[in-house]
Amino acid sequence: RAIIERMNRLGMAVDVSHCNERTRLDAIAASARPVLMSHANAAALCPNPRNVSDQVIRALAAAGGVMGVLPLRMLVTAAEPTTLDNYLDHIVHVCELAGPDHVGLGLDAPFEGFDSIPPANQMPLPGYLRNPGEQRRLDLPVLCHVRRLDTIVTALLRRGFSEQDIRAIIGGNFERVLRAILAA
Repeated sequence: RAIIERMNRLGMAVDVSHCNERTRLDAIAASARPVLMSHANAAALCPNPRNVSDQVIRALAAAGGVMGVLPLRMLVTAAEPTTLDNYLDHIVHVCELAGPDHVGLGLDAPFEGFDSIPPANQMPLPGYLRNPGEQRRLDLPVLCHVRRLDTIVTALLRRGFSEQDIRAIIGGNFERVLRAILAA
């Protein structure tokens, strides 16, 4: 709590992407500023231990935070093939739980994807990032290019999202929350 209090005073973002459930809930409750999950997915759609419960998503939104949805195969779905629609399902799920003001894109992969990294430069993956029989397929190939944002926007339009909601999802929500955090 003391660390979060100090982070709030200094205008530092509290990001609970890699925390467990209890730590996420405690951090959200302790923070006077909105909290981020810069890259996470919904456990309700993919029961990976790295994914987030609906309880945490609701708590994050109630405190004004934003969750960036991550297009990492084994965090999107436990069954192959993993598609762009599977990824969009996570965005829709967070929107249905918390509203479109609390979801963003968790695009923390290089444009060409993680799978393109030469084997000698790849780090070993923890168990939760491995699907059975798949040691190194992390990426959604449809998003491994410099126009991936266009691909996502087009897909969100097909899903019926408004332009206003899309602007919020592709960056506006993170900008709003970061401005609130930096206003310390």
